[in-house]
Amino acid sequence: MKRKQEIADLRRECLRLRRAAQRHRNGNEAETIEIEHREAKRELRRAINRSKALCWKQVTEEVNAETIAIEHREAKRELRRAINRSKALCWKQVTEEANADPWGLGY
Repeated sequence: MKRKQEIADLRRECLRLRRAAQRHRNGNEAETIEIEHREAKRELRRAINRSKALCWKQVTEEVNAETIAIEHREAKRELRRAINRSKALCWKQVTEEANADPWGLGY
């Protein structure tokens, strides 16, 4: 919100100075007002570019965080599947051994 307000204020000031420069185009103060307008315009462009850069940085951080979360979730899912497969394999071996010689008599 702070950046939006700052940009709005700079835009308002730039517009005010542009109108003043147009009104005083042939007057005594034309050059100074034109210089002020150029400076205001430059400052507005800088503020907009800073805001864009910060917004882009936030977007990329969010995307990276989501990507990491998705990758982490998928890794956990694969680990869970591997554990379940190994449990099933172990249980299968135990039951086969128990069924093969239930009393351990060696028959």
